[in-house]
Amino acid sequence: MPNWYPLTRYVIIVKYVLLTAILIIIDWKFAIGLFVVGFILSTIIPIPYRILYKKTFRKKVEKIKSFYPQEGQMFTEMLDKTGF
Repeated sequence: MPNWYPLTRYVIIVKYVLLTAILIIIDWKFAIGLFVVGFILSTIIPIPYRILYKKTFRKKVEKIKSFYPQEGQMFTEMLDKTGF
């Protein structure tokens, strides 16, 4: 995973803290509606993984290739076959 990936845990925590605050301060129906809409959107809208992870995977494979050339070549071929 990319170096910034652990930050996504904090984003998730902040999301639920904000939903809890909305639940307590504004209205429980609004909070549940936001939760459901967010859930539906996260399942419908695709994550642009190719854009986000393509460079990261290639860099990791190059690093592996510098230490273990044969395994690195195998990973490069795997990524090439998948179009990644």
